[in-house]
Amino acid sequence: MTCKGRLDFLRESLPAVIAQTTFYAFDVTVVDYGCPDGTFGWLQQYHPGVRAVLVKDCTEYFNFSRARNVGALATKTPVIAFCDADVSPTPIWLQTLMDQLEEPPVVMTHPQWKRGGCGICAIKRQTFMDIRGYDEDLEGWGWEDIDLRNRALKAGVVATYDPKLFKIRNHSASVRVRHCRDKAIAGGIPASNARNKRQVQLRGGLPNPDGFGHGELFISPTH
Repeated sequence: MTCKGRLDFLRESLPAVIAQTTFYAFDVTVVDYGCPDGTFGWLQQYHPGVRAVLVKDCTEYFNFSRARNVGALATKTPVIAFCDADVSPTPIWLQTLMDQLEEPPVVMTHPQWKRGGCGICAIKRQTFMDIRGYDEDLEGWGWEDIDLRNRALKAGVVATYDPKLFKIRNHSASVRVRHCRDKAIAGGIPASNARNKRQVQLRGGLPNPDGFGHGELFISPTH
């Protein structure tokens, strides 16, 4: 999970993530991407069992792709599951995804990519590393999750799960782009999405040629 200015959302969603009912061993990682709400300190105080990662460099604007990559590299598990701060999964979300990932799929994700919840997914770690994670050159809101799905399709089978496995907290579009560099661009979210789509189409190859998920980080020990 990642957080920049959404601690009030995280207070609601994190307990639902921690409370997953599954036969698989799992841990929870939250990335504080320069959060003005002090998410890192809140986690240490109230959820010491959660791995808290504080990104200390280049955090003036929120880079969703980099934040997710940082969290992924802070883990060691063979499967990486991503859940947004405004999403509360049902108790069987993780078990459902893992049961299906025992078979050919390399990614489990939302069936309707034009609707909310696109980035609420689970991906096999080796696939994530092979396709070089989320594209950190993308800014603003949108398309980074579709790009990851498209690259994963070339590496294996992408399957979908029932969207009833989670609920998304309603909030305005302005909240989504509040900490983005391009929040003031004409057209808002649609324009940001379209620009990132064009950038992906012009990229021509895998993203992050100089590496991904790196930076000045502090990772709290868990108890």
